[in-house]
Amino acid sequence: MEGRFGHELREARTAAKLSRSTLARLTVRTGDVGISPEAIEALEMKDGRRPDDRTILLLGAALTTAGQVFVPYALAKARQAFDEWQVGREAALANLARAAPVLATSPSDAGAPGDLDQAGQSFEELAMSALAAEQARNPAAARAVKDRRR
Repeated sequence: MEGRFGHELREARTAAKLSRSTLARLTVRTGDVGISPEAIEALEMKDGRRPDDRTILLLGAALTTAGQVFVPYALAKARQAFDEWQVGREAALANLARAAPVLATSPSDAGAPGDLDQAGQSFEELAMSALAAEQARNPAAARAVKDRRR
């Protein structure tokens, strides 16, 4: 049974017109040991469990290089912004303070479950905005994708 993460991964990979082997090679180029084509296939077919953020960041960086927006990557990048081991305690606290208005809605404060869903949607929008900013800082990757598709 295909899970949500697996479905999103396959959609992004096929939209980028990448085989699993090519995506695997792109994960190596991002500076890590990479992810095998077999592991990518297993992730696409998994039963809905999300892999760890390190795996998502590798796949997301490779898909971003290929010109695709991969929402789990944006969310993993956003989680990383709150990890004091990754960014330092002061930066994590500063990021948390900036996100406080989005995170202010709690189940006890929310009048209806939809309010909490709205907070989650706003957080996803915040993460997507951070991803767009990262892509804007790396225009060479976007040009390489356009050149490759011609």
